[in-house]
Amino acid sequence: MGNMSHKKVIYFEFNSEHHAHIIDYLYEEHAWEPVLLSGHNAESMRSWVNRKHKECILQETFELRLAQFDYSKIGKSVPIDAKIIGALSRYALN
Repeated sequence: MGNMSHKKVIYFEFNSEHHAHIIDYLYEEHAWEPVLLSGHNAESMRSWVNRKHKECILQETFELRLAQFDYSKIGKSVPIDAKIIGALSRYALN
């Protein structure tokens, strides 16, 4: 991974073996570490995460939208404010 800047990345709707190859490429070539994958998690993705990125959280998209997830994996909940939205909005696609 050379001397590039390490980034922690959230992947949304990444849920197939093809997506796993993309994530692996970005990790190996650009030091983009997957910390959360949201999608419709097939067993193949669960197996891949357990093999390659054990610290990555795998989360079903629908459960995420309903805020049904295990906070013990991500820490204490924090109210979203203008500062957080501003920091994230520059990375949003829509």
